[in-house]
Order: sequence, then C-alpha cells, then structure tokens
Amino acid sequence: MKLYISGGISGVPGYKELFREAQKKLICAGYEVENPADYDYPLDVKWETAMKYDLCRLLECDGVALLDGWELSRGACYEAGLATDLAIKTMPVSDWLTEAQNDLHRN
Repeated sequence: MKLYISGGISGVPGYKELFREAQKKLICAGYEVENPADYDYPLDVKWETAMKYDLCRLLECDGVALLDGWELSRGACYEAGLATDLAIKTMPVSDWLTEAQNDLHRN
C-alpha cells in the first residue's frame, strides 16, 4: 500500500525532518511512501504550482497519512479533503502504524 504524507510545510520550521521521521516509521511498518517534503521545488515556486503537482502525486496513492497539526495547513486541508471526497483512506500517521501492527498480528 502506498501512502502520501500530508502536513504543514509553509511556515513550519523543521518540516522536512517531521516528514522524514514519519516516512521512516511508515516504511518500517511496510508501507511505500510518497513524501512531498522531498520534492525539489525552486525557492520561488508558487504555492498553487506546488499544490497541483502534490495533488497529482496524492492521487497515485492508496491512502493519506496525516501529520500532527495538519489541520493548520491550507495545503494539507485541501489534500485531506480531496482524498476524503474520493474515498481515499485518510488518517493520522499513528493510526496507519497501529493498523500495520494489527495486520501483522492477524497474519
């Protein structure tokens, strides 16, 4: 299962590390991960341009893993809303990790 990480980027100090930490945990739990914090945008990229690309990448995923505080991010709210509207499973990173652990115990 491929997960898209969603959370605040603009105005969030240390956001790359927060995304990478979630990515590492999700990969260790057995997920494939799409991490938008790793996209190599030019410094002057427009927010709208970045969001268009991000949303295209999200649509290639099976689920969305939400970072803590995602509700404070305009972009993450768009991502979560679109995913929910399109019936793409959306839940916090911690819930994805719990689900993976539960699946491991069932098998």
